[in-house]
Amino acid sequence: MAVRATVSRFPIDTDAREVSGLLWGVTVAPFAAVDENGQSPVYGSDGDLLPRCENCWAYFNTYCELEQWSWSCSLCGNLNGLSSDAIERYSRPQS
Repeated sequence: MAVRATVSRFPIDTDAREVSGLLWGVTVAPFAAVDENGQSPVYGSDGDLLPRCENCWAYFNTYCELEQWSWSCSLCGNLNGLSSDAIERYSRPQS
């Protein structure tokens, strides 16, 4: 996924953003051929095994709070259970 800021650096704080008079934003291109560093996306198998939120259908990601047997969705905050296979897969420290 490519993520690009509208300028090369973000403002250091809210006051700097307000004083600059610029429109600050980010462009997100989830299906871009390369990301902001010029790297191609990583492809793999077993994508269907990735847990999804029962409420909003968002995918489990690094922003989700992971607990021992469940995870909280980073978008809607819903607490979701994990299957025994998922518990085993995500409890490995090397993965």
